[in-house]
Amino acid sequence: EEANGKGVKATLLISSVERGDQGNYACSVENDYGTGKDVSMLMVQEPPESPLDVRVVSKNSRSARVMWGSPSSVSAPIKQFVMMYW
Repeated sequence: EEANGKGVKATLLISSVERGDQGNYACSVENDYGTGKDVSMLMVQEPPESPLDVRVVSKNSRSARVMWGSPSSVSAPIKQFVMMYW
């Protein structure tokens, strides 16, 4: 907390944010005249993990069919997968 001429300023610092820190954070205040409360949502965004169980399910001389599963825990929807051959 830090007092100034207009009141008290308080700060919550979360160092090294992790996926488990995501959620709602509430701040409540009280004085002789009543109470107040505000809630803020912390969203943790990070790159997705690698696709799961990548495998060739069929192939012939001109094509191949490849299947994979999406990572189980993603913080944002996956927009695309890119398959490369070299």
